[in-house]
Amino acid sequence: MIAIAPFHDRIGDRLDHPERVAPAYRHLIPDDRQRVARLLAIPIDPAAAGLDVGCGTGAIPTRIQHQFGVPMLGADGAPRPARGRPRRDTPFFFRWDVRTPYPPLHQWRTSWLLPPYRTIYCCEVLEHLTPAEASLALTHLWDLLRIAGQLICSVPNRDCAEIYTAGCRDRWRWPDHRSVWTRDRVATAMRDRCPGAPITWHPLYPHDTPAESIWLLWSIRRP
Repeated sequence: MIAIAPFHDRIGDRLDHPERVAPAYRHLIPDDRQRVARLLAIPIDPAAAGLDVGCGTGAIPTRIQHQFGVPMLGADGAPRPARGRPRRDTPFFFRWDVRTPYPPLHQWRTSWLLPPYRTIYCCEVLEHLTPAEASLALTHLWDLLRIAGQLICSVPNRDCAEIYTAGCRDRWRWPDHRSVWTRDRVATAMRDRCPGAPITWHPLYPHDTPAESIWLLWSIRRP
């Protein structure tokens, strides 16, 4: 694992401002951009608002909204401040810790902000939680998803291919991660909430199998 410069997990910098990324980590930028490209390649239902949990500075929900034309909400423990009234043409950001009950958004008197949602994203979040916290977070997200709605998640893969580990491109060993994820563990977590619902895996690169990718990226629909 690389440990020669502080790592700031800001996907917005890696996507839009690579000059802000410490030189020791710039070799990771192509993989980050590929992950976002794979994320945006997953079709979603644009008929209703989507929710991105762990949105950071808003780089991901902004791209989702621009690509699919779907109203987006971005939730984070310290999100970008919302400006003015909610609008359907720009993401609405608000504060929420996914380990806690979902906050009431009725104060905005805007129906499209309210759950349940057709699409929920939770990418690069669960590994920052303990196993018990991650289980609680997944329960909260599943409860916010409408019938036939889609949950899209990604976590660093403990069992990624040796080529990624040897090239210091694996991501599961960062010191601020509090849980470790494998394909089997993801499958168990999903089965506990939706027995029988199929998981669709989205490998990072065409030559990857789902089990050996740098990240485990999956989507699943609520029956």
